[in-house]
Amino acid sequence: MQHDLKRLEEKADRLDASIVIIVGLGGKIPPIIHRPGWTTIAEFALVENTLDALQSQVDAVYDQYRKLIAAAELVGAEQLSASR
Repeated sequence: MQHDLKRLEEKADRLDASIVIIVGLGGKIPPIIHRPGWTTIAEFALVENTLDALQSQVDAVYDQYRKLIAAAELVGAEQLSASR
């Protein structure tokens, strides 16, 4: 497999763009849930469970992305140290 750095950069850029889009969605739920008569008990449970699931996914993405950055910084670090 070839080292297609352009392809990796495009994937990293796409991920970064997706994160920006998600950030742009912030703050939209609170005004909705405060509308009078907005929800039943069942709908409340559905929304609450969905928010919990989304938070778990975001936490996992954050952790994985942070670990990817740390690991990527290590790649080739030994070679750089040896060449100095």
